[in-house]
Amino acid sequence: MPEAEVTASGLGVHFPRRPAPTLLDVGLELEEGEHVLCSGASGGGKSTLLNTLSGVVPQSVHARVTGQVRVRGHDPRTEPVARLALEVGRLGQDPASNTCLPVVLDEVALPLENRGVPAAEIGPRVRRALADVDAEHLAHRRVSTLSGGEQQRVALAAVLVADPAVLLLDEPTSMLDPVAAARVLRLLGRHGRGRTTLLVGHGLDAGLAAAGWSPDRVLELDGSGGLRTALPGRTAPPVRTRRGSGPVALRLRGASFSQHGRTVVSGVDLDLRAGEVTVLLGPNGSGKSSLLLGLSGLLRGSTPEGAGDVAMVFQRPEHQLLRRSVVAEVGGRTDLLDRTDLAEHAHADPFRLSGGQQRRLSVAAMVALGRRVLALDEPTAGLDAVQVVRLVELLDGLAAEGTAVVMATHDLTLAAAVADRVVVLSQGRVVADGGVDLLDPDLLAQVGLREPAAPSAAVTS
Repeated sequence: MPEAEVTASGLGVHFPRRPAPTLLDVGLELEEGEHVLCSGASGGGKSTLLNTLSGVVPQSVHARVTGQVRVRGHDPRTEPVARLALEVGRLGQDPASNTCLPVVLDEVALPLENRGVPAAEIGPRVRRALADVDAEHLAHRRVSTLSGGEQQRVALAAVLVADPAVLLLDEPTSMLDPVAAARVLRLLGRHGRGRTTLLVGHGLDAGLAAAGWSPDRVLELDGSGGLRTALPGRTAPPVRTRRGSGPVALRLRGASFSQHGRTVVSGVDLDLRAGEVTVLLGPNGSGKSSLLLGLSGLLRGSTPEGAGDVAMVFQRPEHQLLRRSVVAEVGGRTDLLDRTDLAEHAHADPFRLSGGQQRRLSVAAMVALGRRVLALDEPTAGLDAVQVVRLVELLDGLAAEGTAVVMATHDLTLAAAVADRVVVLSQGRVVADGGVDLLDPDLLAQVGLREPAAPSAAVTS
C-alpha cells in the first residue's frame, strides 16, 4: 500500500520562551487527493501545523519539533524549503508576506521560472492562473498598491500556477469579499481534484459545500495542542444593543484621498456619530481601507473635521505593534486584556502571538487610547467564532460609552449584527448610505457583494 501524502505521529512543536507546546502529540494522515479542513480556536496552532508541514518551522522559524512527520516522503524538518516547495504549495495567513516582487505579473510568473518552465508556456499559464482567481485586471499593477483581498488573490494565483501536488492553505478567503470568496472556493473544488489539500479556516465550514469546496473531513485543534475530528458549524455573533446616536464626532464633506499617486476615494460625505457603529461594505478594491486611512488623517487629501481624535486598527495588525510585551502595548490596561482574552499572554512578545491574537491586541491597544472615534479594518479576520462574539461585546460596550465606531468588513452576518448604519462603497465612491435595510440581496448583488440570483426557468403551458 502506498504511503499517505502527509503523515504525522506524536508531532510536537515548542517555541522558545513559551511555557507550553503549541502542538502536542498530533497525529495526522492525509491520503492522496483528500480534502481536509482544519479549524480551532485563535492561537491554537493551525498556522504552526501548516508551517511545520512546509518546513518553515523549524528551518526559518526556530522551534523544537518532536515526533515524526513526512510530506510526500520527505521530512520537512530537514528537506530544504525551496526543494519541498516544488511539490508543496503553501499560502500563508498574511498575503503581503507571500509576495516578493513589485509587479503582479512577475510575482505569479516567479514559481514557473524557478521550475525552469519553458518561457513560451509561462505567459499563458500566468494569465490563466490570474483569470482563475478573478485577478487578470491586476496583472500590471504594483503589488504594493493592492488591497488586502487583491493581494490574497494574487498570492493564491502564485501558489496554484505551479500545479503543486499538495496544497497547504491558511485562511485563503479571510480578506475576500463574499463573491470573491465563493469563487475561490469553487476554484479550489475544481482545481483541487486529485490534489491533497489541507485548508485552515474560521467560519468557513458551514458554507464550503455550497460554495463548491466540500472537505472529506473536518479536524479541530482542541486548544491544548492536540488534533481531533470535529463536526462543521459556526456560532453566529449576537446582535449588539442598538441605541440612539449622539453628536457628530467626525465629518467628511466631498472628501477625496490619494495613495501611491492616484485618487482612491472621492466625493465622500460622511458623519460618524458618538455611540453609533458604522459598517463599511464593498468588494475588494472598493476603497474601504483607503477611506478609513483617510478619515484617520493618514492619506493625502481632504482634512476631516475631528481627524485628530481617531484610533485606527490596521488590516495588518503587526504594523502597529511597538512594545516588547502585550501588557505594555495596552499601556498596562489589564482590563482590556481580560476583555480580549489575552490576559494569559500579558508578558509575551507581541510578535510571537498568532495572527488572531495580534489582531485582538491591536484592537485593545487602540481602545486604550480613549479616542472619540475607533476605526477598524477587517477586525474579525483570523478570529474564531468565540472571539467574534467577544469583539461584538467590546464594540457594544464602547458604543454605550459614547465612542463612534466605524468598521470595514466583508462579513455580512457580522454587519447585520452590529451596524447602526451601513455605507456601501464601489470604485472609491459611496453608492448607498443608510440603515441595515441596505443589506438587501439585490443591492448587494449590484455592487458585487452577492452573486446575482439565477433566473428562474420560464414556465410554459
